[in-house]
Amino acid sequence: RGLGSSSRQDWQEARKENTVITAKQFHAMSLSELVEKIPEGKAYITFDIDAYDISLMPATAAPSPGGLLYEETTELLTEICKKAEVIGFDMVETAPPYDTPGYTGCRLAALTMLHIMGLPFSRAEKTASSLSPISSPWIPNCAAPSVISAQLVPASPS
Repeated sequence: RGLGSSSRQDWQEARKENTVITAKQFHAMSLSELVEKIPEGKAYITFDIDAYDISLMPATAAPSPGGLLYEETTELLTEICKKAEVIGFDMVETAPPYDTPGYTGCRLAALTMLHIMGLPFSRAEKTASSLSPISSPWIPNCAAPSVISAQLVPASPS
């Protein structure tokens, strides 16, 4: 989330059942340290587009400096898909009216979606037995998935 967008109550609720990693912590950790925090099993990924750095993603209502880069994001998504059985993915907070004339943000959102769309398909080919009877790699049988959310969050409120 952007600076100042989280209240103390938001922080307390988020930390009850989730591991919250601030952008500052994210940048200080290695990819393997981040992946260790991801549970195995079924996972649903929600990617909040304002997790990207403001220099890359103007097309959001809450752009913030210090966010993720495209390469960091795609590496992390790839590793999540290797570790967990991703059963779904969504992207939130994209706001085309705020984009640049060259549609930089919308293009980045599309590239991120294309990247993640290819990853579960590769995993689904390896785990064909987990597919639903309609044999779609996009609709696996699912029960109580983990939710993985990428959000840029400020340092803990004082």
